Amino acid sequence: MILIVGALSPPNGGATISLAEYEEFLKNDSRFVFFDAAQLKPIKMYKYVELIVMIARSSIASFHVSDQAAVYKLPFLYLIARLFNTKVIYRQFGGGFSNTYQALGCIRRWVVNKTILRSNYIYFQSKYLVNFFSTKCSNDVTIRWLPTSRINRFTNLECWEKKDPTNIIFLGSVTKEKGVYELIEAVQHVDDYFLNIYGPCDDKLLISRLKNSVRCEYHGELTRAGVTETLKQRSIFALPSYHPGEGYSGAVIEATFSGLPLILSRWNAFPEMFSEEEVMFVSPKSVESIVKRLVALREHPNLLSVYSEKSFIASERFKLKNTIKQFIEDHLICAEY
Repeated sequence: MILIVGALSPPNGGATISLAEYEEFLKNDSRFVFFDAAQLKPIKMYKYVELIVMIARSSIASFHVSDQAAVYKLPFLYLIARLFNTKVIYRQFGGGFSNTYQALGCIRRWVVNKTILRSNYIYFQSKYLVNFFSTKCSNDVTIRWLPTSRINRFTNLECWEKKDPTNIIFLGSVTKEKGVYELIEAVQHVDDYFLNIYGPCDDKLLISRLKNSVRCEYHGELTRAGVTETLKQRSIFALPSYHPGEGYSGAVIEATFSGLPLILSRWNAFPEMFSEEEVMFVSPKSVESIVKRLVALREHPNLLSVYSEKSFIASERFKLKNTIKQFIEDHLICAEY
């Protein structure tokens, strides 16, 4: 048995959705069994016992975690797996684990080095992280690049010419570090554009600001089914993020499936995901940079068609059916199937 461990329950963040996509793709493969790590809570101690028993009975324990779980929970689970001679595969979500690692104290970093960085296979979301941690691991550890990917649920690609070309969508965690403040201000400076914001938001100041902003509207969170239909209705996708943990954004990937032109910050993993010719890059924290892109699109509307086609072509490299092949092969080789 190959045990896949990671959060599958809400709240639906990028990591949760990514693993849920894997579960859906592998649901008919009896060799893979999934355990929802979101159930591991103090009031459910029996779930910890259940997980330990499953680890003991598995040939591989494959852990899929975010930064905090990697540092504070995974070393313990790694030791449990080794105690039962279960092989370990570790997948790191997000693009900022190098910063988290460097900020650790000596003892905590030593623990990480002696446990999870000695897993049989390690997957990182960005090539930068692969290169960074290649110098931290021994030669018998296989480190691979495993970008975020999604199941393509778009059956019919909507041509952008059929839509309102000034309809912008922001999709993701609605926080300052995602560049929402700069995006809202940029829209105020360019006539005609309308900004639609979707995602979880706990920032009361931001919600208040949206109420007082022109041509901006916050719609709340979307269901997984709602993402596809909502993207079809918009014409430009914008994510001018400067979040320190920004990796291969699942929302951006969903947008490429719909063929939406992309406005992204030149930040973290985004320049890895796309070339300068494929998307419209803007400077982080720069309202002026976003305004220039919007003005250029208004003055040269043919650019929307150009970037739409490039976005759709780029989507091929983020389709789950293409990226999961190496993942499955590694697990079967490690399990000696």
